[in-house]
Amino acid sequence: MAFLFYSYFSIRFYHHQQYVLKTYIILILLVLCRVACYGQQGLGDTVQMQEIVITSGNAVYWSKDTMVYVADSFNKTPHNMTEDVLRKMPGIDVSINGKITIEGKEVKRIFINGTEAGVNDIKAITRNLPAEIINKIQVTDLYSDEAVATGLKDGSSEKIINLQLKKEYDGGLYGRAGAGYGNKGLYQANLFANYMKGATRITATGLAGNTGNADVNSDGVDNNSISSRQPNGITSQRSFGVNYSLQSKDAKLKLSGSGEVSANKNSLLQTSLRTTFLPGDTVLYQRQRTNSITDGLTGRLSARAIYTFSKTASLNTNLNITSNRRTPGSNTLDTTGYNNIADVDFTRQALKGSLTQGAGVNFSSMLQKKSQVSSRVFLLKYSLSYTPSSTFDTTMNSSRYEDIPGGSVNNFFSKQERTQLNQSVGAQLAEPIGKAGLASLEYTLQWQQSQELRNVLKDTLGLLYRDSVQSNEYEYALWEHNIQARYQYTREKTTTIAGLRVQPFTRYNRYVGMSNSNVTYAAVNYFPLINFRYKISKRTRADVNYSGTVRAPNIRDLQPTPDYRDSFNVFIGNPGLLPEASHQVAMSYNYLNPIKQHIFWVNANYNTVNNKIINETEVTAGKRVTRPVKADGVYNA
Repeated sequence: MAFLFYSYFSIRFYHHQQYVLKTYIILILLVLCRVACYGQQGLGDTVQMQEIVITSGNAVYWSKDTMVYVADSFNKTPHNMTEDVLRKMPGIDVSINGKITIEGKEVKRIFINGTEAGVNDIKAITRNLPAEIINKIQVTDLYSDEAVATGLKDGSSEKIINLQLKKEYDGGLYGRAGAGYGNKGLYQANLFANYMKGATRITATGLAGNTGNADVNSDGVDNNSISSRQPNGITSQRSFGVNYSLQSKDAKLKLSGSGEVSANKNSLLQTSLRTTFLPGDTVLYQRQRTNSITDGLTGRLSARAIYTFSKTASLNTNLNITSNRRTPGSNTLDTTGYNNIADVDFTRQALKGSLTQGAGVNFSSMLQKKSQVSSRVFLLKYSLSYTPSSTFDTTMNSSRYEDIPGGSVNNFFSKQERTQLNQSVGAQLAEPIGKAGLASLEYTLQWQQSQELRNVLKDTLGLLYRDSVQSNEYEYALWEHNIQARYQYTREKTTTIAGLRVQPFTRYNRYVGMSNSNVTYAAVNYFPLINFRYKISKRTRADVNYSGTVRAPNIRDLQPTPDYRDSFNVFIGNPGLLPEASHQVAMSYNYLNPIKQHIFWVNANYNTVNNKIINETEVTAGKRVTRPVKADGVYNA
């Protein structure tokens, strides 16, 4: 048993001089199992109830394509947080660990007064923002910047929540902090602060602890539930972040962004038993016990600027910068036996240490120009992504066969450097045709360049030699043209979008130092686009959507060089892999009747993939050799 004494307080100060101070002392009983209990615990599929009764006739209603909830209709208890109110709203599912699902889609982004709250975890907002200052909670589909600019919404969207705050709380400062300490070294400290005035908002969040709770509002969370624990080991974490949104006085310049620094340490003890049935009634038993510790440090910066030159021209720019450092280490003991689970024929101990450092820069910009006469829209787009990384590995293996005297020692030291550069440039023209039609023509050129250099040194009798088998230098390049034509036709109750996407591409990969290793592959993919929306009534709508995508193999899957650093598990890439081609069909039906206080929705999805990349594993004498291969006929529904 472990005990944690935890207290928190909150301070609110608004422009009308309302000041509330509250302090609660809470005793939380944590039942901590052995580290081995923290295995992979997946959440089961959420079953959406068919019909939910609303307590007030005007508590929820449709406004165009947005479902609006009146917050006070669901907020009957003082000092509720946003998450407490969301749990009571029909059509919104909130799991015990704060995951929000709407119409089968997870909500990963949350907005305040129409501006995104750039937090890494939306629970930092939902579990700390008081419900009493919220006027309405709006649920809608968020489309891309291109779709919003042109009005061509082809079904590619995500569910978001927008919190519309009450006007009387404009100019308010709200803060919430908590701290606790218990036996067995348990501790928890949290910070949340939010300031709003007009179009300006500044939010700060902080966390430090090793209890597994990731928010200030830990009271009311069932810490004994498996689903609320950390899924892999025990993690201690420390983080601090700030996000903001503001605009100029003339509203021509709108800025938003965030910054966060986080450090964590994960400890995991894991045991496994694998049974493999081999030909000839032979059974292979493999036991593994691994004790691992991983330290990580991550920094993130993001900024978004929208500048409006005039009523017909604007520039939208986004910048994201990340930096990370990880130092995982592990001690693994493997034993192998045949036919009798108690027998041990082979033993191996592996010590591994690693240092990985990486960074990433993502930049995108879109220039929008509208015609004052014809409502024609022209877009010019550019994006860049650059991600360099380096990894230093140390692997020390000692093994022995029980029936053979002596043993063997294999020590490897490796350095791996990888860079990837993605760029794209494109243009789109959207032209109204008549009163109900809209045509769009789009072209995008994308090119990707990747390079990986790996040097492996093997320790032989105290001398280091370069392992020419595992060392390599690999280059990969992809050029893709995306040509897309679409037509949208809108009537009073229906919106239909049909189009065709053509993707000619050329792929090149080369293993430096190996003769005849240059591989060039070129092909053309064709995908029709279909989206149909039928507004049956003011309360009911139905959607049908089809789309297709192509995903190229990553550089690790393409490398033909075997990786022997783990003598029990060898990985060999496959340079003959083809890009995955997927086809998705989605259907949905929504019904809302505020008068009868009923809400109902249903979703159906089907996805099939050609050239699906899967791993093929061959077991020989206790060694597992894994190689990526393609598979057709893969589908899910």
